[in-house]
Amino acid sequence: MSENPVAFFLSPLDFVCDTIFLRSHRELKDLTYKDATEFVKTQLVAGILNGAWFHIYSQKGKGKGYRFYKLSPNKKFLHYAEFQEMTALTPTLEHLPQKVELANCSDIAIGQMSPLFATKKGKPEEMSLAFSLMSLDAESSLADFMAESNMQFAEWSDGYAPPLLPFP
Repeated sequence: MSENPVAFFLSPLDFVCDTIFLRSHRELKDLTYKDATEFVKTQLVAGILNGAWFHIYSQKGKGKGYRFYKLSPNKKFLHYAEFQEMTALTPTLEHLPQKVELANCSDIAIGQMSPLFATKKGKPEEMSLAFSLMSLDAESSLADFMAESNMQFAEWSDGYAPPLLPFP
């Protein structure tokens, strides 16, 4: 009788070892997933805590000047101010008198769903970089963002996307 190399049967000991390995593998995968998710959340929030510059943009289009947005250390407020030009130094919270209470934010509107494009059609490249933090009634925008790049858009919009609102 010739042995068939394709045929493979597990002995009871092999079965027990594989079962233990698979359970350990599953537990490790779950733990790694939780750790990786927490790490990504931490990185996203850290970027928003550091703050960033955004072009001023309204329903009329690109305006003159810039807004600097920065998350407060307690993660309850988004502080911002308008500037004629970007400064070399990062503005501190003392230089950002306006603020949005994030408890009043219910959702994030991305792209053409942003109120920035409610009355007009924007260029596709503009719409793909726009997002707005929406009020609890979902009727008005609390803050509008026009990102400078896809990377900035991803970092900031993902940082605000539920379930990160409210911040942990």
